Amino acid sequence: MGELGESIKTAQAILGHSDLETTLNTYVHAIPDSQRRAVERVAGVLFPDVPKSEFPDENPKPVN
Repeated sequence: MGELGESIKTAQAILGHSDLETTLNTYVHAIPDSQRRAVERVAGVLFPDVPKSEFPDENPKPVN
């Protein structure tokens, strides 16, 4: 749900957890694409004048 823009509190309510830590510790996981996007955003803020790498994605997705 977080990947869809919903809050952790919304997930907690839907799952019926009284304790937010249960939701966080059991159901919240880092998604690799989200991590990559976050790193790219932070890098863009910290290093705005550094050009992006010219190397292709190390893990290209197959074309269907």
